[in-house]
Amino acid sequence: MAAAQPLWSFGDSITYGYPFGLSSGYPVAVGRALGRRALNFAFPGNEAPDQADAIYSVAPTAGSLSTYMIGVNDADRGDLPADQALFTSCLLAQTAWLAIDNAEIVRGLDARFAFDSNWGPSQRFFLGMSTLVEGATFQVELTGDTVYVAFIQLYGPEASKGQALGLCAVDVDGVPMAAFPTATAVAQGSAAIGPSSYQAPGLLRISGLKPGSHILTGRITGGLVFVDWAWGNGQARQASGMRPCLLLGTPTRLSPNAYQQHGSLAATLDYGRMIGQVAATLQADGLDVWVVDTCSVIDPLADLIDDGVHPSLVGQAKLAQAFIAAAGPGTGEIARSGS
Repeated sequence: MAAAQPLWSFGDSITYGYPFGLSSGYPVAVGRALGRRALNFAFPGNEAPDQADAIYSVAPTAGSLSTYMIGVNDADRGDLPADQALFTSCLLAQTAWLAIDNAEIVRGLDARFAFDSNWGPSQRFFLGMSTLVEGATFQVELTGDTVYVAFIQLYGPEASKGQALGLCAVDVDGVPMAAFPTATAVAQGSAAIGPSSYQAPGLLRISGLKPGSHILTGRITGGLVFVDWAWGNGQARQASGMRPCLLLGTPTRLSPNAYQQHGSLAATLDYGRMIGQVAATLQADGLDVWVVDTCSVIDPLADLIDDGVHPSLVGQAKLAQAFIAAAGPGTGEIARSGS
């Protein structure tokens, strides 16, 4: 019998198991219950952009299972519309990657992507191509009624550089449909402690197309542009419907005292809602992305250590049980009913 695929877990210090260490984080208990080896990629202090390197390092296939619990540090940093837009686009790209069979992804370095001579290999994530040339174009053929183009959005000091300002306009079958930005208005981030370098994944989603094949053409109107990968929801290979699955946790609540120094309860709930919206969007596109309401699992007055932020061992056990219940204890199969 083939060994079960591992459990991949992504997140911040809560998933990491701080202050107890990786062996005490909830992924270990989840993996044990599901008969999967737990591989924990979380790191303390990380915001969503900081987890991109780890997420893009894995190649999901049918039967893959991941957990991703993020947002506490993002909510602490900011809850303005620009912060929310950066987080949502970043999370869309990351969660889509974890929920799509990697063989269906058209990477920017793949011959199926056609870039003109103004592009060169990207040194960020090493998935696609980049350009600084206004008027540069690319083209890719995708199948489905919904298509994705993943890019990189610059923020913080990177977004303040003049070369970063611009857009990439995208046509579908010759019809102008949408555009994605090369930079955002978010002024600060976690790059001082994380690997993001103020460069976050982003996702352009175009829906409502006629089923079938479509030619996407992108044209750069200015700025530094990265194009990493693309996908269409008609490209599914698994006739059985078995797909990679992602369990997406919501940010846990802090204690009242902790909120005096870190964000607000309103921001925590806002980011939880955004996570729910991302999951609903990807579900509508046929992907197995399911929300685990970890926000409600943790009692901020009973399940946190003295800092009022991080779960105690009891809290970690509660998080584990929530993910196990969502995944189907002891089976490695995803219990979709009632999700």
